[in-house]
Amino acid sequence: MTVLAHIRKTGLILFILIFFILLLIGFNITLNNVAARAFISTLFEPRPGKCLILAERYCRKIQLIPDPRSNGDFLAVARIPKGAAVFSPGNGVLSSTPVFIFPNSPESRYPGVLIEERDANDNPTNTLYALTLFNEGRAFEFNNAQKGQIIAKLSQKKIEALGDFNLVFGVFEVSADSSNKVITTSDSNLLKEIINSKENNEK
Repeated sequence: MTVLAHIRKTGLILFILIFFILLLIGFNITLNNVAARAFISTLFEPRPGKCLILAERYCRKIQLIPDPRSNGDFLAVARIPKGAAVFSPGNGVLSSTPVFIFPNSPESRYPGVLIEERDANDNPTNTLYALTLFNEGRAFEFNNAQKGQIIAKLSQKKIEALGDFNLVFGVFEVSADSSNKVITTSDSNLLKEIINSKENNEK
C-alpha cells in the first residue's frame, strides 16, 4: 500500500467516525430537545449585576435622589431602555398590586412591585423592597420571588413625579410601636449598600 493510499484510507475512517459522532449527538439532542433548549436559553438569559436589580451594564445608570416623602432619605432612580429586565434584590413574598404615591404631582399614583424579604426559614426579616415601574412583561405568575429572578420588564413610561426615570427603587424597614401599629421607615443605608456594593454577597 502506497503512502497516498494509506492517507486516503485513514481519512475515510476519520470521516466515518466523525459522521457517526455527529449523528449520535444529533440523535441525543432530538431526544432531549426540551432540556437542550432550556440549557441554551440560560446561556443568553440576562443576569443581575452588582446592583442586584439590573444587568451590570445598567447599574452605572442608577443615581440617588432625595425621597420627596421623607426628609433625609433617598431613592434610587434610573432611566433604562424599554424591555430591560428587573431582578428581585432578595428572597421573599412578592406583590404586584401595590400603588406607590408621590405627592405634589399631577399623576401621583404609580404601579410597581413590593417584596417582603424572608430568611432561609421563611421568616420575615422586616425589610421591604419597593420598585416603582410600569411592567412591559407578562403578568406575574408567582407569589414568591427568588434573589436574581426576573420580576418585570421595563416600560418606557416614566415615573413623572420624580423626573425622567422609568424605575424607582426604595428599601424600607418594617417595625411596630407599643400599640402594635405597623411603622414603615426608609432604610437609605441599606439602599446605598445595595446600589454601591462592589461585592453583593448573600445575606
